[in-house]
Amino acid sequence: VEPPAISRREEQGFVERYGADHCSRPGQARHRCRGPPRHDRFWGTEIFAGKMTRNLVIVESPAKAKTIKKYLGKDFEVMASYGHVRDLVPKEGAVDPARQFAMRWEVIDKNRKHVDAIARALKKADALYLSTDPDREGEAISWHLYELLKDAGALDGKTVHRSVFYEITKSAVQEAIDQPREITDSLVK
Repeated sequence: VEPPAISRREEQGFVERYGADHCSRPGQARHRCRGPPRHDRFWGTEIFAGKMTRNLVIVESPAKAKTIKKYLGKDFEVMASYGHVRDLVPKEGAVDPARQFAMRWEVIDKNRKHVDAIARALKKADALYLSTDPDREGEAISWHLYELLKDAGALDGKTVHRSVFYEITKSAVQEAIDQPREITDSLVK
């Protein structure tokens, strides 16, 4: 199916945005562009040979996830952790003084389905952005998610980033994604 014809002015906008040869494969002659690049024909840094790079972003609330998804676009999947995902074991033995006060954690039952959904979505992603709130609690939620996913083997071959934003605006969210950092252990422990 051929994409609809576009005006020369629209074509120039696509060329400025995506480059002059976004519809030509290496070694092929350039042709008149008929629209924005299709993923099977664009040879950029993020999209190559029909495989689109997917990024998974985790925030705390589903309302934030919906808004942030609009700001980041189709290369990003945004999901919510629904707050804390782990808690100390409620019975005795949650803290082991013999092993330097090591703590025993368990997944909170009501959030198990959200953690499982995140792990399933991560299978399709190349990178994980932990974008929970910028306070100590948000840092702890990111750390717990990281530890759970690492223990499950879901992070093998994935790039993990910690991104924080202090306001939910398009520019703040995109800047946070462009300038990620590591999880700060001093805020967690």
